[in-house]
Amino acid sequence: MWNTPIGRLRGIGLLEGVSFLVLLGIAMPLKYLAGHPEAVMVAGWAHGVLFILYSLAILGVMNSTSWGSGAARSRSSRGSCRSGRLSMIVTCARSRTRSGSRRGRRARRDRTSAGRPRRSSS
Repeated sequence: MWNTPIGRLRGIGLLEGVSFLVLLGIAMPLKYLAGHPEAVMVAGWAHGVLFILYSLAILGVMNSTSWGSGAARSRSSRGSCRSGRLSMIVTCARSRTRSGSRRGRRARRDRTSAGRPRRSSS
C-alpha cells in the first residue's frame, strides 16, 4: 500500500480519517464530559500533522500522475459537491448560489439562446 503515490495517499487518508474520528468521538467527549482537555491537544495535534501529510501526498500524486493537468481540474470542479474538501465546498456553494439567483438564471438563459438567431421586432 505504501509503495506507490496512490497507495501512500490511501494510507495517509485512512490514518487521517481515523484520527478525525478519534478527535470527535473520544477526545472531545473526554474534554467536555470528563474534564481532560489534554486529550484534544494530543488528538488535535496528531490530526493536524496527518492532514498536512495528506495534503503533501495529494501534491505527490498530482506530480506523478495526470491529476495536475487542467483537464483533470476542470472535470473535478464539475463533479459532485460531496467531495468533502474545502475548495470543493466553496466551489459548490458558489455555483449553487449563482444558479439560484436572478443573475444566474438570466446568464444561463443567455447561454442557451446564444446559438439561436434573434427574432426581429418588426
